[in-house]
Amino acid sequence: RMKKPENRDEFVDLLRTTYDRIVEWNFSDPKKLLLGDGSDCIGHLAAYWGAGAIGIETTRSYVLYQAQMMFCRGAARQFGIPWMWYIASYIDGAKDGKFVSNCLMAEDNPQWSYHGPRYGISVSAVKRTTYMTYLSGANHYERESMPNTHFLKNNPPVRLSDEGEMYERFHGFCTSVDRGVSYAPIALLVPANRGYTRFGGKAFRLYDYTHPDFMMDAIMSTVLDLPQNWTRANYTSNVERVMCNSRYGDLFDAITPDFKDQTSFKRVIGDYKAAVLVGAYEKNPEMRKILLDYVRNGGVLVLTSAQLDTFPVNLDKARKMSHPAFLQLAEGRGKVIIAKTPYLTPWYGDDAAGQKKALEEISHPLYIRSETHKRYPEIEWLLDELFARFVPVSVSTAEAGSSAVQWGLNRTEDGWLGYLINNGGVTKKWDEYPVFKKGAERAVVDVSKTRCGRVKELLDNTPCEIRNGVVRIDVPYGDIRILKLNR
Repeated sequence: RMKKPENRDEFVDLLRTTYDRIVEWNFSDPKKLLLGDGSDCIGHLAAYWGAGAIGIETTRSYVLYQAQMMFCRGAARQFGIPWMWYIASYIDGAKDGKFVSNCLMAEDNPQWSYHGPRYGISVSAVKRTTYMTYLSGANHYERESMPNTHFLKNNPPVRLSDEGEMYERFHGFCTSVDRGVSYAPIALLVPANRGYTRFGGKAFRLYDYTHPDFMMDAIMSTVLDLPQNWTRANYTSNVERVMCNSRYGDLFDAITPDFKDQTSFKRVIGDYKAAVLVGAYEKNPEMRKILLDYVRNGGVLVLTSAQLDTFPVNLDKARKMSHPAFLQLAEGRGKVIIAKTPYLTPWYGDDAAGQKKALEEISHPLYIRSETHKRYPEIEWLLDELFARFVPVSVSTAEAGSSAVQWGLNRTEDGWLGYLINNGGVTKKWDEYPVFKKGAERAVVDVSKTRCGRVKELLDNTPCEIRNGVVRIDVPYGDIRILKLNR
């Protein structure tokens, strides 16, 4: 038996030992490796150690895939390597108000006790995720057990399943539409020994929960709107959540600033308009210099009062912002925004009771029996400020304050692609076909900053009216719309 690593650094050392052994099995050539991760968002480690490609496996009906995406995509960009997205079919469910984990798959395969199109995550969820793999910039996409999910072959002749027909339409789309480059103007700077479990909470689900950890989770809770999307009531009512609707969209990458070799961080940080320092760091002169150069060259760095030792600044030059909890100072052509609140969040103590209280605010409802997900107004204000500066499109809904659609942007040669995904209104029991809420959410897309004069919806190939710089379009529940914005 191996001794349990005492801390996160020891855990990373153990992972490195495992990685080196895998390299040995693969001809001692790390560039031949595509290493996937289904839980802890640690692709940045494999990339730093030299893997040729990294990937994510997304699965189950109540795990939000976007968190894994932003970590994997960010690591791939940082190290200039491909990344892949593998979609599995497993489902968790609820029965009589209690959690059940059936691990069932929507496969046409009699060797499974439960098989066929009514099991597993819905075809709607697969469709939305499939398009997301392309639009988010993945270099490779793979569907789990594709022969059993895309074809019906138990009663000849072999024919396409509903999912197979969806995939045929998707293939036509992605071979005819230039997706451009996914736009992520904001970098979350996350320590190398942290990662992010797909459920939130403790690093690697092993160690004490700390105030810097809480900062990571509170930011993710805000970005993904967990108070709306990850409640226990949703889960026990069989509300399917594989991705989530949020007004903040898919405009974030997570990158790593504190590897011993800073080459990759120095190379990539300038690609981002703003960077938020997340978590705790020891003093690192090289990292500080890279961040200082980043700001002087026009970047915006966000840190909190708890991180001033990591990145010393002259507070005498700081000026008040419109929110009393923030200060801003100019440095060269850029800015440093300083949050007075340590780690942007309250804290309830390092003891077991304090950790538990913090975890109950943000963690996955499968593990925390709580309905106390909170909002963090200071983080919301900060993200609104960064979006106003650096995001050329805003998306809201007809209902004021609603976060009714997921959205993102891709730069193209002649404008933008904008995707709108409605993950709401889908109820999916583990052993039944999905039920969809009737109707749609009306997305209000402000394109006035883009200087685009023509907008077309690509899946239906229909023009959209721009009125006073705004496009209004209905996005049915469980479906997707893709806009092409031309200058």
